[in-house]
Amino acid sequence: MKLKWTMNGVTFNRSNYRPVIARFDNTKCWLSLAACTTTSGFRASIRELANAYGAKTVELKYFYDDNDNQTETNVVGFMKRYSEELDKCYYIFRNELKVPSGTRRQFINYTENQIFTTA
Repeated sequence: MKLKWTMNGVTFNRSNYRPVIARFDNTKCWLSLAACTTTSGFRASIRELANAYGAKTVELKYFYDDNDNQTETNVVGFMKRYSEELDKCYYIFRNELKVPSGTRRQFINYTENQIFTTA
């Protein structure tokens, strides 16, 4: 099935590293890639994630507007991982917490049920 895209002004020009967020028809929040990538790289990752979770539509927007203000607050980062033990890929959903300098990094981890709606 073909994925329907709503772009909101997002472009995939070469060397466009502006952060982008996405929301599917079956997500409860906006999603961001937990890595610096081009908008084209983000599009490819989002297409893969949409296929993995059965999304039919995706809305994209820049994470920050032209005045450097964050456009959405309910945003969760995602990463694709590979398990040699299971011999397959899977996704993790999490946000990094702000911690004092010199403190070990901490995260809030989310389950798939907290991200995606069920039919």
